Amino acid sequence: MQWIAAGFMLVSTGFFAVRLIPYLERPTGGFMGAFTAGRMLVTHQDMRILYDTKRFPEMIPALTGQPPMDVFVGNTPLLAVLLAPFATLPAPAGKLAWELFSLACVVIALLVIYGHFKFNFTESTVMTALVFGYNPLYVNFVYGQVYAPLFLIQACVVRFWSEGRILAASVAIALLVALKGYGALFLVLALLRKEWLLVLYSLMGYLAVVAVSSLAVGLDAWVAYASQLQPFLSSMPDPETYQQTVGSFLAWILLHDRWNAQPGFDSPLLVVPFVAAFLVAGIMLLYRVSRQSSRPGLDLSIGVAIILGVLTAPRLYDYHYVFVLIPVMACYRALSDPASRPEIIAFAVMLLLLSVKFPYYDQVFQRTWLGLAAFTRVYGGLILLWLLYRLARVTPQLTMQPSGAGT
Repeated sequence: MQWIAAGFMLVSTGFFAVRLIPYLERPTGGFMGAFTAGRMLVTHQDMRILYDTKRFPEMIPALTGQPPMDVFVGNTPLLAVLLAPFATLPAPAGKLAWELFSLACVVIALLVIYGHFKFNFTESTVMTALVFGYNPLYVNFVYGQVYAPLFLIQACVVRFWSEGRILAASVAIALLVALKGYGALFLVLALLRKEWLLVLYSLMGYLAVVAVSSLAVGLDAWVAYASQLQPFLSSMPDPETYQQTVGSFLAWILLHDRWNAQPGFDSPLLVVPFVAAFLVAGIMLLYRVSRQSSRPGLDLSIGVAIILGVLTAPRLYDYHYVFVLIPVMACYRALSDPASRPEIIAFAVMLLLLSVKFPYYDQVFQRTWLGLAAFTRVYGGLILLWLLYRLARVTPQLTMQPSGAGT
């Protein structure tokens, strides 16, 4: 079994590398937005331009020599700080260096999370094969996105929190929120578990990150970010099949616009209330799962928080589902005892829906009723939520540690 698992891992990682080679030095949308932000920082530009949707695209050819292909709205100024070292290189070389850095982040994250779940050699090799065969991770590397280092930070949150290292977990959560705006549902989970120190340290850590990074990007950049955040978060979800969120799924059914000429029901006023109702129901489910206080129970709770954060994101592309890898591993670990046939089948279907490449962009899905079959990531996420909830109900209860344990 070990040799078979190792063979699968070599095939998966080799196929991943072969497919990725053409993109290693190719400037792409996604990467160029962050890269240009970093170049603006190292060349002492006015960082408020990051959030000017007319002026920022003009900075891309002016500073990098590449065509305008990206915007920065929705990202935080801290992303410019992260990309600044890579932005000292020409764009192709910067992309290559960023890809190598991202690969190192994925490898370290896997070591952290495998140690946390105590996977044996066979389990680790099979999981590695799954990770490098996971299409959202491949898409992250193609577009040079930031979800590899975020995956590492997320793995640290799980490891530190489960070990009771509250201060370290708080720093990781603060970085996650400050870099990309993810992690708010971790704070909701901490409140549900009455872990007040985790919430307090995370908020203080976030403020410290903003204050320190303001020395580089300027406080005005953070103010500009905050000013565009509310309309960005409250905007109507896009009714597009490649936006794999609950909001886009509902908008595709209920909203008539130039991208979706034949919705099932033309009732746009229902979209936002339905998304809000889903989030409330999700938090109620998170509460139920959080009542499980053992270490496996905490893993399952964190998994639920991660999935809810992805499914309810205001705007989302395939690479965001890199975050879901940890809930998948938590689900596998909880299933490692004898599992029922429905659970095994559900796990297999969930993996298929979350992992495989799917032509979301094809107009046959966008403009016809076949679009119901296009939201594969949403369906996979919902199945994973159900599995985590089901498993939390049967995981043995242990006594909860005090909220300040390990500080």
